[in-house]
Amino acid sequence: MLILNLTRKTRAREKKSSDLSLKLTTFVFENNTIQMGLVHAELTLTNAGDISLYEGGFIKETEIRNVTCLALVDSGAIMLAINENLKIQLGLKVRDVRPAQLADGTVKNLEIVGPIEVRFKNRMSITSAMVLPGNQEVLLGAIPMEEMDVLIHPAKQELIVNPEHPFKAQMVLK
Repeated sequence: MLILNLTRKTRAREKKSSDLSLKLTTFVFENNTIQMGLVHAELTLTNAGDISLYEGGFIKETEIRNVTCLALVDSGAIMLAINENLKIQLGLKVRDVRPAQLADGTVKNLEIVGPIEVRFKNRMSITSAMVLPGNQEVLLGAIPMEEMDVLIHPAKQELIVNPEHPFKAQMVLK
């Protein structure tokens, strides 16, 4: 088996931004076929509104809606993206509808729901999420990854807590 890592520059998705981001793509050559390495992580998603209701004494802790799921870690995506089933399970309210460009280049109007608490290991982010149609795979995008101070480890093909800040996420405010 031969493993080849390629780094390629990609333009930021917004037209106003001229920033270039680097994407690491891992290709595994096995039996004369090429397989791209994808990174998945186990996340716990919680309705953050339920947490506030519990803290205010309005619901029991057992009534807080949460789901543990496997998410595709996608540093090319900006936000968290969940599917319609998770939106219903978590009881999330629609906050907005926005056009979003999907990986295949099509633009669709997607619901924005939240707030959602995202947990990975000892990290936490409170964010909104785009709702993908049907039972699509959950995507963990750049904004919650930055807030949780996590990194993609290309050799291990896994999401890791930033080793420079192993106990608490460190935010960058510059």
